[in-house]
Amino acid sequence: MPRSSPISFLPMDLLVACNDLSDDYCPKDWRSLGEDELWEDLVTRILSTQTKWETAQVVANAMEAAGLLAGLRVDVGLRESELSSFLARHRPSIRWPARKASQIWEASRRLYHACPGMTLHALLRFAETPAAARLTLVEAIPGIGMKQASHFLQSIGFAPTMAVLDRHIERFMEQRKRQVKRSIAYEDREADFQALAAQHDVPAPVLDFAIWNLMRT
Repeated sequence: MPRSSPISFLPMDLLVACNDLSDDYCPKDWRSLGEDELWEDLVTRILSTQTKWETAQVVANAMEAAGLLAGLRVDVGLRESELSSFLARHRPSIRWPARKASQIWEASRRLYHACPGMTLHALLRFAETPAAARLTLVEAIPGIGMKQASHFLQSIGFAPTMAVLDRHIERFMEQRKRQVKRSIAYEDREADFQALAAQHDVPAPVLDFAIWNLMRT
């Protein structure tokens, strides 16, 4: 299938924003993060589907403060219904609370209770490449797709060059190409984005965030 024409330039206001953001860009080192931090980050990705990112963060923080995130990791007896009731109190800000409660509960079961010794740290250590880590997350964790897995791995510093192709980024890329094929695989669209970042000597997460800010205003 023919690929769309690559973008060869960035608007000046976007370049200025990238330059400003680059000054403060300091990727995390996932090895230095606690398991609780990785788990809360992953849960936030699940909550963020069809939900504002800021809202997902607030609700994940509330879950942590209520002891639910730690409880899911250490207590296999914590009921899914308890989690569902908690998320339901945040409706309509959080869409599909029952579904997301089920996904988070099952994610905790698979990560912390189904296989002794398994953790997110272990899962990442076992992955041979960032792409392999992403595929494992997509296949093993309910509610995690390519975008959410990429966002998680980028955020924790495991794969800083991965692209988070949400609708804002997709719309930006489409507006600046002569031809768009929406059926192009995520990895191919990601390669286009990474090439654009490299062309302008901008870290992929910085360009990602700058475009996200530009397109939502």
